[in-house]
Amino acid sequence: MAKIDTEPLELWEYQAIQAQLPPHWQLFYWLLWETGLRVSEALGIQKADLKDAGIMATRLKKKKPQVDLIPLPPTLLQALYLQVQAVRGKRLFPYTRGGAWLALKRASELAGVRRSMHPHLYRHGFGHRGSKLNLGLTALEHEALLQRLMGHSSPVSTRVYFKPTEAEVQQAWRKFHKRK
Repeated sequence: MAKIDTEPLELWEYQAIQAQLPPHWQLFYWLLWETGLRVSEALGIQKADLKDAGIMATRLKKKKPQVDLIPLPPTLLQALYLQVQAVRGKRLFPYTRGGAWLALKRASELAGVRRSMHPHLYRHGFGHRGSKLNLGLTALEHEALLQRLMGHSSPVSTRVYFKPTEAEVQQAWRKFHKRK
């Protein structure tokens, strides 16, 4: 079954694409996968935004842009520190939005994943994974936490990530019919 444009990026797709990306793009898309940052937010990160605990990222889609400290896995943090030494200028990723799209499109084609691939699917993947976390919270608390993780101003923006994927719907149908 063909995936539609709004289906979140799945782990197997992420891994297949990562294997096809050039190393400098692998790091960029690894950051998107682990943080759910928007492409513009990730491209805006300066070398000085890298801290021992993570990165300082400016959330752009707020009425007043907000800066959040986003903790990172130690291996990603270490790779980003190496990136600081490898690039010139102030920006951690001296790339363009168009370059990010093109690199992902090429890698996606080489990996044989869905036709309509775009960087925002990494954010959808992060949000969907976050919606599935079992943190022992009430539904409202869980939604509020994911809203904060994603930097949303409104819970309405966050609710889309709690929507089941096509694969989850199919799995539910299979479980339903096994009950008989």
